Amino acid sequence: EVPEHLKHRVFHTWNRVFGTMLGLNTAVWAAWQTDFLENAFPENASSVHRLASFLQEHFTVSKEAIDQGRYWTLLTNTFSHQYFLHMAFNMIAMYTFGSYVFHFIGLGGFTLLYTGAALASSAAFAYSTPFDAGQGASGVITGMAATASIITPLEEVLIMGIPVPLKRAVIGLFMFDLAGYTFGSGIVSVPFSHASHLGGYLAG
Repeated sequence: EVPEHLKHRVFHTWNRVFGTMLGLNTAVWAAWQTDFLENAFPENASSVHRLASFLQEHFTVSKEAIDQGRYWTLLTNTFSHQYFLHMAFNMIAMYTFGSYVFHFIGLGGFTLLYTGAALASSAAFAYSTPFDAGQGASGVITGMAATASIITPLEEVLIMGIPVPLKRAVIGLFMFDLAGYTFGSGIVSVPFSHASHLGGYLAG
């Protein structure tokens, strides 16, 4: 049995970690709102354009970026969301799975898992869609989900109100992404990267 004071320490550490991630994601999202910024500050339009170019260059990942040596974009794009709903959904999922695995593997393990899943999912996206640029933390989240399913495979989660063992739920999501990647839009057409998700699962 883990002493209560250690549980509280882990809980507070996780909240600080997540708070930092949420703050960074929110700041990058706000910076992406260049249309609003240009309308609000028309006299600074050139600065807004430079900001948009900076974000595109350093906070999205692509094969071109990797080929040009901007390897940091494999990580920085996972803190970048141009649209609020995209960020909100990913942050809710990050808190759900991230808090769960953090309590088992601690700060060091969480940092390694986040970094590994970010690199794997970003590389999978970049080389599967070499002419596109991407951003977002969903590949990291699938890595967290995969790790959670390994730690406690029989833990139940609710899917449409039905309790399902975590391992089966993750396998089902993996198969969904595998089908989407294999068959493309002819089977399952969704506005996210199946390859990125698959890279995250494998890293987890």
